[in-house]
Amino acid sequence: QAKTDEYKTTPLLAANDRGHAEVMKLLLDKGANVNAATADNGRTPLWKASKNGHVDVVRLLLARGASVDQATTDGQKTTPLFAACTGGHTEVVKLLLDKGANVNRTTADDGPPPLLAASENEHADVVRLLLAKGAAVDQATTGKYKATPLWQASFRGHADVVKLLLDKGANVNAATADTGRPPLFVASTNAHADVVRLLLAKGASVDQATTDEHEITPLLPAGNEGHTEVVKLLLDKGANVNAATANNGRTSLYMASANGHADV
Repeated sequence: QAKTDEYKTTPLLAANDRGHAEVMKLLLDKGANVNAATADNGRTPLWKASKNGHVDVVRLLLARGASVDQATTDGQKTTPLFAACTGGHTEVVKLLLDKGANVNRTTADDGPPPLLAASENEHADVVRLLLAKGAAVDQATTGKYKATPLWQASFRGHADVVKLLLDKGANVNAATADTGRPPLFVASTNAHADVVRLLLAKGASVDQATTDEHEITPLLPAGNEGHTEVVKLLLDKGANVNAATANNGRTSLYMASANGHADV
């Protein structure tokens, strides 16, 4: 019997929130509905246990026939696998994948797949598991940016994840759809030298410019922000030292000078 408020939480869900596996077993033995979800956002016991990393509960629910891909009913429509990947719960991710969870199922809002969720949060062990189970390495979001897992990992400076994705064949030059910023551009902008080094070693286009009206190469923001190590890496790889912005003709030298970056 569920509560009568807006959530309509069942005893099984209540026990699940605290990870009380023994109580849940008693309820399931008495015929509790293993897939009964909350009324407000459709979160099932499996979804909640996956999000919270309750391994024993996840194992119990799956053994009792929980729907492995039953998504929430809110705007995002996230699966238990996506929730586990976001939280970096490696053992839970393995249980779900072994039970046949859809490794590439995206959310409904802007479509990030589980691999992107794990990549942007630097859960390298989860990334490794997903790739081993056939996750599409270049599956991008479906919103206006269309960012790939590699792009997100590069943006955030997660070098270990970047290496895993590149070793699996990720497109090193895949840029966002809105302004055409490639992984090398965002890694250079954010001073992630280790990531820049990895991307260049895998053949990243050193002068790949954005596709907006500025047409900025990776060297320009690195010079503008004073990221000396990144500037050196780019120049050593043959970056055009005189590349200028398309809208106002500013070079890296101009930007570094204007901002007082003497080392650059």
